Amino acid sequence: MSNEWLKDLKKAYLFSTLSSDELSVIAAVAELHAYEPGETIFSQGDKPESLFIVRYGTVQTETWGPTNHTEDSFGLLGSGALFGETSLLSHSPRGTSVEVVERTEVIRIGFDKLTLAIEAKPAVALKVYKALAWHLGILFEKTTKEIRSLRAKQHGSHHR
Repeated sequence: MSNEWLKDLKKAYLFSTLSSDELSVIAAVAELHAYEPGETIFSQGDKPESLFIVRYGTVQTETWGPTNHTEDSFGLLGSGALFGETSLLSHSPRGTSVEVVERTEVIRIGFDKLTLAIEAKPAVALKVYKALAWHLGILFEKTTKEIRSLRAKQHGSHHR
């Protein structure tokens, strides 16, 4: 794997605290994949098997409502974006779909290979899991604020 890949890995929050030697452990289990516009990297409901880092290009995250089959877009992800990583802990089916908007190259890291690689290097595992816990904490705080805001709006509309 080239030094360029190591730079791409280092940009991702999950691996940003790793040294060059530690990044090499992750790079050894990473694969490069290219996608064309319109291709789906994974679909909502899929079994989670990998995380992805966008090297270049753009992907869109989407989710489908369970009853009304409506689509909600969560936004566009470009160069340096990491996605699919939260399933590393939960192993729950994918909550979103990711579709390619323009020609995109990603670094794909399979969960099984990543787990084996970092279990062999406890210092790397600690750094990776701490970064993931930090990120999940931020997502939890954001979600809590959004729920409170929605409840406040709903409560306000009942009193009009």
